[in-house]
Amino acid sequence: MQPEDSLKKIDLIPVFSPKILDLYGEDRVRAKIEVKPKSLMRIKAEKAMSNDFTIYGIGKINWAYGEDQAAAFVTAEDPIIRNLALDIVRRNQNQPITINEPVTYAHHIFNYLKGYGIGYIGDSKSTYGKIPIDNIYYPRELLAKKMGDCDDAVVLLASLYQSIGIPTAFASIPEHIFMMFDTGISKSNRLKMCLPSEMYCINDNKVWVPVETTWMDKSFIKAWERGANLVKEHQKANELKIVEVNNAWQKYKPIPVSTLERIITAPEVMAIINDEEIKQDKNTIAERRKEHIKTMENSVAQYPDNLQIRNELATTYAMIGNHQKAKNHYQIILEKDSLNFNALNNLANTYFMEGILDSAHVGYIHALENAPTFRDSNGVYLNMGTLYAAIDSSHITYEMYANVVRDLMDTEKGEKTFISRVEELIGLSFEEIELTKADKEKKLKKVSPQKIKKLVKETITKKIKPKGYKVSRTSATKQRRPKEDIEDVFFWAY
Repeated sequence: MQPEDSLKKIDLIPVFSPKILDLYGEDRVRAKIEVKPKSLMRIKAEKAMSNDFTIYGIGKINWAYGEDQAAAFVTAEDPIIRNLALDIVRRNQNQPITINEPVTYAHHIFNYLKGYGIGYIGDSKSTYGKIPIDNIYYPRELLAKKMGDCDDAVVLLASLYQSIGIPTAFASIPEHIFMMFDTGISKSNRLKMCLPSEMYCINDNKVWVPVETTWMDKSFIKAWERGANLVKEHQKANELKIVEVNNAWQKYKPIPVSTLERIITAPEVMAIINDEEIKQDKNTIAERRKEHIKTMENSVAQYPDNLQIRNELATTYAMIGNHQKAKNHYQIILEKDSLNFNALNNLANTYFMEGILDSAHVGYIHALENAPTFRDSNGVYLNMGTLYAAIDSSHITYEMYANVVRDLMDTEKGEKTFISRVEELIGLSFEEIELTKADKEKKLKKVSPQKIKKLVKETITKKIKPKGYKVSRTSATKQRRPKEDIEDVFFWAY
C-alpha cells in the first residue's frame, strides 16, 4: 500500500465511437476526467478536470511521428486503384519490355498519370504549437482533384504500383518526400540494369528505382533521374530515410475500402495511353544503356588486363541478351586465366540461357572445382540444381539443393541471398527447416544433413524449370516473357 500523500501515474486509454471515422477535417472537443478516490477509512473528495484538444479526421497526418504513417494512405486494395492499374497494364501489353516487367509497368503507370493531368501544388501546413499537421489526399481523392503536393503524389503512385505487386518505399529527405519502387532485381544481378549505379538504389539486397513524383508533368526518365540525383545528394549527407510500404503496413494498415467508399466519391477514370511519349522514354532509356555499355567498353580497352572490369562487361552483355559478346569476353578472361572462377561460372550460365546444357554442365563442374569461397561453391550448387531440374534429373536436383541447405546450416544467417534462393526453390522457409517441432519457442539443435535431405525431397512438389523457357538437353525456346527472367534465377560471380 502506498503512502496517503504519494503520487502515482496512471495511463488512461480513450475509447472512441466508430463515428469518429466519419470526421473529415478537424474538431475541437472537451474531455472531462473525474476521479473518485477511496480509502479504507473514508471517501475522499471527488476531483474533476477538463481539457480541450483537437481531433483530426480523415486525411490528416502528424509527421512528427514518422513517415511510416503515410502507409495508411496507400490504398492498393481500393477497386478504383487496382482496376486502373490493371487497365493500364492491359492496354500496354503489346509494348516492348524496358529492362524487365516491373520497370516497364512502373513506366506505363507514371506515363498515364502525366497524361491524366496530375499536377503539383504545395499545400498549407497547419501548425498547432510546434506540431506539424499535414493533409494527404487518398489516391482516389487525388484522381478526382488532380492537384496535390509531394506526399499526395507519392501515395497515389505507390498505391497503383502496390496494387499490381510492385513493392514501393517512401524516400524522405529534409522537408520533402518522394518514392522508390522495387525492380525485382537482386543486388547480385544489378548489372542487368545496364545503367550507371547512380541511377538506382540498393535497399535490402534489391535494386530500387527512385522517382520524383512532383515531376509528373515531365517524362518518366526525367522523374527517375531527378529521384536518383536526390538519393545521391542526400545519401551522401546521411539525410535519406527509406521506409518500405510493406513493412510500414504492419503497423499502419490502410483505411478500410468500405470507409473510403462511404466518404470519398469514386472518380471517373479511364486509362488513356500516350504511345508516342512511351516510345520516346523507351528510346531515351535505351540510349542511356548504350552509353553505359560504351563506357564499360572504353574501360576494358584502357585496362585490357583488368579481368574484373571485363567480367562485369561480359556479365552485363549476358544479362541483356547479347550472349555472343558475353562469351567472347569470358573466353578472353579464360585465355589469360584458365582457372578464373567468375568467368567459368558466368560462361556456364550463358550457355544455359542459350540452351547448350552440356556445355553449361561442364562449365559448372570446372567452376565448382575452382570456387575460392564457401559462398561461391554454394552459388554453383544452386546453378547446377536448376540445371538438373531442367533436364528432369530430379534425384540429382535434390542432392544439389540439400547440399546447399545443409551448408547454410553451418553459416551465419547473413547469407540472405542464398537462403532466400533455397526457400524459393524448395518451398520451405529456412526457419521451418530449423524449427521442425511444434514448440517453436525453444531453440532447437542443428538438423542433421540426412533430415534436411528428407525434408527437401518431401517438399519439392514440382520440377523447377527456368521460367519463360522450355528447356531440353540441347535447346531452349523462349515463350512469353515472365516477371522473373531466366537470368534472374542464376548465381552470377563478380
